[in-house]
Amino acid sequence: HFQADEVIEATRLRDFWLPEGGDYTSRFVAAEDASGSVKDSLNVLVNELIANLEQLAKDELGVPLGNDNGGEPQPELAQGYLSGNSLELTRSKLEGIQLALYNNQADGQLGLDDYLNFLMADDQLATQLADGFAAAFEAIDVIDISLAQAVYDEPAKVEAVYDAVRDLVVLTKVDMANQLGITVTFSDSDGD
Repeated sequence: HFQADEVIEATRLRDFWLPEGGDYTSRFVAAEDASGSVKDSLNVLVNELIANLEQLAKDELGVPLGNDNGGEPQPELAQGYLSGNSLELTRSKLEGIQLALYNNQADGQLGLDDYLNFLMADDQLATQLADGFAAAFEAIDVIDISLAQAVYDEPAKVEAVYDAVRDLVVLTKVDMANQLGITVTFSDSDGD
């Protein structure tokens, strides 16, 4: 379903983070691109996660639903419109964001969820985030037609995905950022 240039870009980005590639992981941990402050690196990461969630909600779901033009669906503006894989792309982007929050626990790697649990007396926020991602994936899975068709035939189902992603925006932008002491910066797509 993915085009060759998308695969090339994904491979390039993956290699950029690997030790045998650009080794950005070491640079990130050392906060080389954030004034030498781990807190600044964390700020950059969390703000990018927030911006990606906001962009996903607004551009990949809201615009096709017609949220920016008085309710007239615009499915042709969805990412992957011509290939009909808009919802698969949405799911993939959400999975990537989730992986950034929750590293592979099977490999013993820690994620932001572990840091949240460390900072908080209980794991309530980490659980809310996990539940939020589960709700978004479930809402996507309920739609068994293309996004282009669903914005006309099943708009309530698309709206449920949109609402689930917006809930994740609030959890990350307000609750998680507050717990981590993150300074949230504004992006072009956040509506603030």
